Amino acid sequence: MLNLILAIIITKILIGGTLKSISTQELNDLFSKKSDFTLLDVRENEEIAIAKIQSSTHIPMGQIVDRIDEIDKNKPVIVMCHSGGRSARVCVYLAENGYDATDLAGGIISWSINPETIIDKEEIKTARLNERLNAAKLASDAGFKIAFHFDPLIYFSNWEKEYRDLVDQIFDIIPQDRIQWVSFGTLRYINSLKDIVENRFPKSKIFLGEFVKGKDGKMRYIKNFFIF
Repeated sequence: MLNLILAIIITKILIGGTLKSISTQELNDLFSKKSDFTLLDVRENEEIAIAKIQSSTHIPMGQIVDRIDEIDKNKPVIVMCHSGGRSARVCVYLAENGYDATDLAGGIISWSINPETIIDKEEIKTARLNERLNAAKLASDAGFKIAFHFDPLIYFSNWEKEYRDLVDQIFDIIPQDRIQWVSFGTLRYINSLKDIVENRFPKSKIFLGEFVKGKDGKMRYIKNFFIF
């Protein structure tokens, strides 16, 4: 990590930090044309676990120096991250090392999202739904791509209607073409977490459903349920 940061600083001083960039729409056009390039994702492993573009190459920013030989020098490289900071720094480093590197401008900003009922009763002292959606709109208006995590999906009375209404609220505020991806995950937990939650939030009702232990050792809803 230190070597990468030092290289970026030196590069900016020596060559003025010249940086090429591409918009998400231009990236989509390249995919449509089946252009030959490397899409390099420099986010961390835990970010990739949530969502990724399947055709991308994943190398966390802190490993770029040691793994640079894994990046094909004969192809243009488009670098992406969460919000654009890391990808810009990696682009400068790659350019200094002879790569045709372009930064994916703007990046993606994501929000965890749930109906107001869950936010009010279970997500104590977190941003309200309207605050999250308004923040997402501001980011979208500023040119960022937006993502939403419906995670954890929680079973509660009237859950089907409230999740449907939530989807409608999102699309009323955020243009469809600004939403890069949406992730889903039902409630799951390790047994020790249940004890902690029940101790700190004795009024919580999220564990009242039926759960079974999955292959990963986490407790999950006994049946799959679908919203859409």
